Amino acid sequence: MVLVAASAFSLSAVASNYTNIVLINLDDAGYGDFSFNGAYGYSTPNIDRMAVQGIRFTHFLAGQPISGASRAGLMTGCYPNRIGFAGAPGPDSNYGIHQDEMTMGELLKQKGYSTAVFGKWHLGSQEQFLPLQNGFDEYYGLPYSNDMWPFHPQQGEIFNFPDLPTYDGNKVIGYNTDQSRFTTDYTTRSVNFIKKNKNKPFFLYLAHSMPHVPLAVSDKFKGKSQQGLYGDVMMEIDWSVGEVMKTYNDPEYADIIKEMKRELLELRKQYKDTDQETPRMQEIINTCYW
Repeated sequence: MVLVAASAFSLSAVASNYTNIVLINLDDAGYGDFSFNGAYGYSTPNIDRMAVQGIRFTHFLAGQPISGASRAGLMTGCYPNRIGFAGAPGPDSNYGIHQDEMTMGELLKQKGYSTAVFGKWHLGSQEQFLPLQNGFDEYYGLPYSNDMWPFHPQQGEIFNFPDLPTYDGNKVIGYNTDQSRFTTDYTTRSVNFIKKNKNKPFFLYLAHSMPHVPLAVSDKFKGKSQQGLYGDVMMEIDWSVGEVMKTYNDPEYADIIKEMKRELLELRKQYKDTDQETPRMQEIINTCYW
């Protein structure tokens, strides 16, 4: 099961008439893995906050119940089978996202957005299928699932996976990387991307490898939960979400937000005799009260 959490933000004084988008995808997280949904032995306060302050979609269907195909649907808005995705492409697969399909990254780049994906891609591992060729300016992470490597428990019996590459852009920078670093690495890259693009519209796709097996967690969360390694992993993912949210709500934006709220009050006075909510009013509401 894949849980997708998306948050839209806008700093109109910085990125006029645009909404910045942060899309966070957790690989294999379950319905009950968050404290707002009943998880115990650990807590997920940052994700809980999103659930309380945002919108929860509790009745929906994914295009496919498997990683690669569902991500093809997510990135294109198409039924995965229609565009050639019915499974999860592996290291030896000769197919991937077709060049004629428009991804979210490509669509937003047409509107002047900076785009990045940090984490698991899984839309094909040959170079023409990688993110930089499909609408993204930056990419760091894995081309497919983190269990597609020589240490798979069924390696040699069912599978014969090669070494698992870690990519930075189109370049392989390592193989069989210590997976305990990925959640932190993805988070650090995401935070830096937001800071770097604070003066222009951006789309950040943070596609965590966790909590897909093999589970791995950094030392800062190891042993912190009462639910073993899985609980530790969920705590670190929640920390990651918090770091992204905190970066976006950096104190340097406080004066901008304050001024926008003042503007909203003036607009409401101006339109007090009608029920009309102007585009500018809605933009401010989306920015200040997400």
